[in-house]
Amino acid sequence: MKVIILGAGVMGVCTAYLLAKQGFEVTVIDRHTYAAMESSYANGCQLSYSHCEPWATGGNLIKAIKWLGHKEAPLLFRLRWDWDMYKWLTKFIINAMPANVARNTLNILKLSFYSRYIMHELLDEFDFDFDFQKSGILHLFHNKEELDKAERHFIFESRNSDELKFKVLSAKQCLNLEPAVAHIIKEKYGGIYFPKDEIGDILKFTRGLAAMCIKLGVKFLYNTDILTLTLSGNRISGVNTNQGFYTADKFVMALGAYSGKFMRMIGINLPIYPMKGYSISIPVRKKHEHLSMSITDQKSKIVYVPLKGFLRAAGTVEFAGFNHEILAERIDPIVNATRRSFPDGGDFDKVVPWACLRPQTPQSSPIIGRTRYNNLFINSGHGSLGWTQALGSSKIVADVIVGKSPEISLTGLKL
Repeated sequence: MKVIILGAGVMGVCTAYLLAKQGFEVTVIDRHTYAAMESSYANGCQLSYSHCEPWATGGNLIKAIKWLGHKEAPLLFRLRWDWDMYKWLTKFIINAMPANVARNTLNILKLSFYSRYIMHELLDEFDFDFDFQKSGILHLFHNKEELDKAERHFIFESRNSDELKFKVLSAKQCLNLEPAVAHIIKEKYGGIYFPKDEIGDILKFTRGLAAMCIKLGVKFLYNTDILTLTLSGNRISGVNTNQGFYTADKFVMALGAYSGKFMRMIGINLPIYPMKGYSISIPVRKKHEHLSMSITDQKSKIVYVPLKGFLRAAGTVEFAGFNHEILAERIDPIVNATRRSFPDGGDFDKVVPWACLRPQTPQSSPIIGRTRYNNLFINSGHGSLGWTQALGSSKIVADVIVGKSPEISLTGLKL
């Protein structure tokens, strides 16, 4: 059976691998020259299974309103005439109601830890290095109020999941756990450590897995622009590209933030809007101080991840449509915060900036599984948790295509 996967990011490549293992003839189509050239290229690299609070919360709504017009705000809506943005924002506001926040949190939680399970099940198969570390993630909080609020949230999560483990730490305990936070901890009240969380270089992972896919017979059609999907009744008959027309028995939509555009062409209104995220990569030498684990600064919403040869800092959220521009006004706060927090953390004269468009849903949980067309499936909408949820989501999609029942409930995760 032939399957065409639209998109060679982490979702598309993971889905291709899991289907190829089961004997499917898989083709992956992508407009770039290599795999993982958009959201999977240089993101925060955290496998943050425990961090399951959706973006749509009352607290974030209040902050977003206060930050309107502040170019350096961690969460920024650039209000403009964009009907799709306002429709999405309406749903976002509805999802910020307490009952919806609780429901969305649990949906994210179940998928994230299922993805962790699949990651560990497949680790021995991966014949490549992707800087994978099981060192956990330490979240730092500015004051007692923030820490107490977070603790209540994670107590709620832990009551609904045996997988979630966390430990509340004082500032001194945070410093004992990770001595490299000596500068940043001076302005923090304390932290929460999540021992089950992990890190890994998503670029190395996606390209390494793509190479394994090729060994399994998967074909990658790079430099190929997807133009439209062609319908035949309640089925997709093929894909029109700038390189020709391609047919298959089944199709998987994994085009990230662009999934919504292509789905609307065939009459499916997908609630996915681009959420721009920024990151910097800072070269690290032997003389520099190294983090032993990933750090999340909850006040600035910046994550710090130690990878081989460099320190990755990622943060800020911006809603500005399909705008890929890397703005200095958004990068500079990340650079400045990183320099203050880890002044000996790397070579700040050689910072490499980057930005991507994450596929964000109003509820922060992805859309995976079937669509109303009986041979079209979707694996998109993961927002800032794409790396975290990639293998679990792709395993679900592969199971649905094969005809197996997914191992977790799809409640809250379906179109």
